[in-house]
Amino acid sequence: MSATAVAGAVLALVFGAGLAGMALRTLLPEHHVSDASKDAVTRAVGLVVTLTGLVLGFMVGAAKGYYDEVAGDLKRIAADAATLDRDLARCGPGADAARVLLRQTMGSALRTLWPDARSEAPTLPAGRPIDALLRLQDLVDALPAATEAERSAQARARQTAAQLAHAGWQLVELTQTGIHTAIVAILVAWLMLIFLGFGLLAPRNGTVLAAFALAALAAAGALFLILELYNPLHGLVRIPPSVLEIPFARVGG
Repeated sequence: MSATAVAGAVLALVFGAGLAGMALRTLLPEHHVSDASKDAVTRAVGLVVTLTGLVLGFMVGAAKGYYDEVAGDLKRIAADAATLDRDLARCGPGADAARVLLRQTMGSALRTLWPDARSEAPTLPAGRPIDALLRLQDLVDALPAATEAERSAQARARQTAAQLAHAGWQLVELTQTGIHTAIVAILVAWLMLIFLGFGLLAPRNGTVLAAFALAALAAAGALFLILELYNPLHGLVRIPPSVLEIPFARVGG
């Protein structure tokens, strides 16, 4: 389910809980809505509000950290690819096959991460980009370095290729991480309890309904933001393909 669909469902559930609380208030005996009862409900709802605020703040921070980590890994991969290509160029004509494989690997990685992106980058004839990075390491190790300058460039290329493969595995693991459904379900349940309590305490009029609607919209928006940040390669706040396209243009030279 998309972040927009989840946010829409949360908006309906939370606002509906507020309406249910207002309807329930009219059915309760008078002593259930006395000042003492309202005070008890206010304290209970306040506790849930505090817990929900803490969890929401933690989740937004965690989601932003995840987004930044994926973006950082992509930038490191792009920088390592550009550096590796320059070092391979210094290794002489014997490194042409490794440079071709590097260009194909970067092109395939771009299309794997952003299937809808338009790019003229070459791609691998078969296999996954992460597997191609391992083959690239073998090609770098087998380079025929004849001069001291070529041997130095090969040593740097060997180190950069290892870093590139390591960052690629990290990225694969990161992009398979997401928010647990149980956490979202518990948070939505807490929000529904809050609005149910608000409905028990509030009179039924247009001002209250508008306030409930705006508050429910804000709560749904917070969850939407969290879900979007946990989907950094797609959606409204996605990391753009240009993260890999710009260094790839250098690699393609």
